Amino acid sequence: MKLSLRMKTSLRRFVALALGWALFSNVAPAAPISIDQRIARIDALVGLSADQKARLADVFQQQESALAALGAKGDPMVRFELMEKSRADVRAVLTPEQQKTYDRTPQVNGGGLTMMAPDKRVAQLDALVGLSPDQKQVALQIFEEELESLLLFPSTQERLVQGMEVRQTTKKEVRDILTPAQRQKYDFTPQGQGGGMPVNPDNQVASLDRIVALTAEQKAAANQIFWNEVRAQIAAAGPDHPLRAFRWNNDVRDRLRALLTAEQQAKFDATSPYRRNGAR
Repeated sequence: MKLSLRMKTSLRRFVALALGWALFSNVAPAAPISIDQRIARIDALVGLSADQKARLADVFQQQESALAALGAKGDPMVRFELMEKSRADVRAVLTPEQQKTYDRTPQVNGGGLTMMAPDKRVAQLDALVGLSPDQKQVALQIFEEELESLLLFPSTQERLVQGMEVRQTTKKEVRDILTPAQRQKYDFTPQGQGGGMPVNPDNQVASLDRIVALTAEQKAAANQIFWNEVRAQIAAAGPDHPLRAFRWNNDVRDRLRALLTAEQQAKFDATSPYRRNGAR
């Protein structure tokens, strides 16, 4: 199915925001590694032939050239798309059996998994709510099943957008194995910290700060506004209708705008999604 220009634009915006909010936590290592080291990691993981190694060298060289041309301050979305293309090109070099291992192994270990591995997610959830041994076992099965479902979508973009229902099912299944006290922590903790809250208010503040340059006092006040609003929206949605994304409204906009100077308000008013009535 072909996407309209409007749908593509919305998809790019959604993916950029999702990446900025770190929905997918298993990122590549900060320290750069050489092409030879990258190939060696994949070789240790899946066992490469000489021909595969040569083809992967070409893939990584093309990627490095494209990233160098983009520059350090290039469009993050373009950078993301280059990384996606590189992962697809790597998979094309591998056999189906090698692809299975590559797809399920974190990037830091030579694989192509851009999501947090199931066992890491269980550990994160355990650190948040304190799981029993039985809960850990069930949670691991839930996260493994989610991963297998999401891997049916070819790209990270599709997993973010089309996989939303899969992630909502996972959230419900996780909540079902928790005690009421554990659910309270889970529901009101951001996903990046192991909880079920799909929006991190701290990231909303950071996004606003990048646009209008908030003072320390303004950040504290904006943080309180966002946290209160997100909590209220989650409570209103209820467990059967979990919050999918932060819903902007004019009341939130007006309270945030009142914190700003006239110069900041001009930038605020000109930026989506801060315009009144949801104007884009």
